[in-house]
Amino acid sequence: MLEDQYWRRFGRNIGILTEEEQKKLKKSTVAIAGTGGVGGIPAERLARLGIGYLKIADPDIFTESDLNRQFGSSVKVLGRKKVEVVGKILKEINPELRLDMFPGGVNKDNVDDFLNGTDIAIDAIEFFTFKERMLLYPRARKRGIYVILSGAPGFGAPLLVFSPNGLTMEEFFEVPSDEKQIENFRMPAHKICPKLPEYVSSELIQKTLNRERPFSVLSPACTLAGSLLSAEAVLILLNKRKPVVVPECIMLDLFRQELVRMDLSNET
Repeated sequence: MLEDQYWRRFGRNIGILTEEEQKKLKKSTVAIAGTGGVGGIPAERLARLGIGYLKIADPDIFTESDLNRQFGSSVKVLGRKKVEVVGKILKEINPELRLDMFPGGVNKDNVDDFLNGTDIAIDAIEFFTFKERMLLYPRARKRGIYVILSGAPGFGAPLLVFSPNGLTMEEFFEVPSDEKQIENFRMPAHKICPKLPEYVSSELIQKTLNRERPFSVLSPACTLAGSLLSAEAVLILLNKRKPVVVPECIMLDLFRQELVRMDLSNET
C-alpha cells in the first residue's frame, strides 16, 4: 500500500527520471545545513522529488524580516523554530519521509549524527557563520560526501560543488590555519559571488560585507539558488553527469540573462 502511494505521489517524475533512478532517490539521504532563504527551498524541492530521507539543521526562529523570501515563513509562525515549521510542511508533502531535525543547527555535538548515512550535503549556512563550516566540510570529506553551496546575490545565484576528492573548502576559500583568525574569518565575496551584481551600488555591497547593514535579498534569487542546489543534488546522486567542481563554478544571473562557467583558481 505504501509502495503504491509513493508512485502515485512521485510518478510524474518518471520520463525525465527512470523508475530505477526514482527508486534510488527513495533510498537516498540528503543533509541540509540551514533552512532559511536558500536552504528551505531545496528541502521542499527534494521532498517533492521523492527523496526518502532528509536531515535538516537550523538554530534560528522565523522573524518578520524573513517574510520577503524564506520558504515556510508566514505571520502565523513568527517566533517558531525554522526546522520545526519546515519539517511539518515536508511531512505534509510526504508523510512517509524519514526526517531528522536538528534545531540547534550543526554543532560539534551533532555533526557526526548529521552526516552519518548521508549521501550528499547542502551548505545553506548563513554567510557570516563560519565555524559550522569548519565542522561540516572536513567530516563530509572524510566520509566521501559531496557538499554543495549556493547563495542569492541580486537576481542571481552561484553553484559551488566540493568534491570529497578535489580541492578542500579550506584551500578554496584560503582559510587561515590559526584558530584565532578563523573566528573572524569571512568567505571572500569574489569566491561565493564571482560576479558581483553591477546593478547594486558598490557602497551598499561594502557596507553589507562590513556588517554595517543586513544583506538585501530577493525571493526569486533564493528560489533560484534552492533550485540549483536541489537539481545538482539529484544529478550527483544519480550520477547522470559529471559535476563542475571547485575551483570552477557556475553562475546564473537572471538580470544579465546569462549562465557562465568560471574558474576561480587564480581569482584574488
